[in-house]
Amino acid sequence: MNTRSSGDANGVSRSGWLVLLMAPVLLAAGVFIGDLQADSRVQVLAGEETLIVAEVGLAFRARLDTGAGVSSVHAEDIEVLDGDPLDPKRNLGRLVRFTLVNEEGASATLTSRIERVRSIRTGDCSEARYHVHLTLAHGGRSQRVLVNLNDRGYSPHRLLVGRNWLSRGYLVDVGRHAEDAE
Repeated sequence: MNTRSSGDANGVSRSGWLVLLMAPVLLAAGVFIGDLQADSRVQVLAGEETLIVAEVGLAFRARLDTGAGVSSVHAEDIEVLDGDPLDPKRNLGRLVRFTLVNEEGASATLTSRIERVRSIRTGDCSEARYHVHLTLAHGGRSQRVLVNLNDRGYSPHRLLVGRNWLSRGYLVDVGRHAEDAE
């Protein structure tokens, strides 16, 4: 007579199978988290940090946004040199001159090559945004990443740092304040 009320022919219940199937996943997750904590190259940052655009030495109070794929910086007076004013996508590879302005009003003008052009929908209209490579530095580390040039004058954070910079060795703790690390 069989006295088992649940389970299969081997005597393992459904919840037992679930534990057996999930064990490798849970083990891998634990190892991964342990590796992150032990890896001295991974740095935990606050949701707001001061970063420097290394090409011009201009400091920004940046918002670190894990939801943004690409970083974005406030730029004014954007001018494509010998560009096509009617078709921004034809300006790919051309030089663009622009002025970066931080939260304090300090500014610097630089010229860079347009690496990508994206159409962004905002409300009823669509606008072209140019992407250039800039070097963003924090805490003695710097990384050259794609940054879109945008009018962020409305925002208290003139630099928004996205995953393209964060994914290279940073974790964001939104409950942490930048002063806590100092």
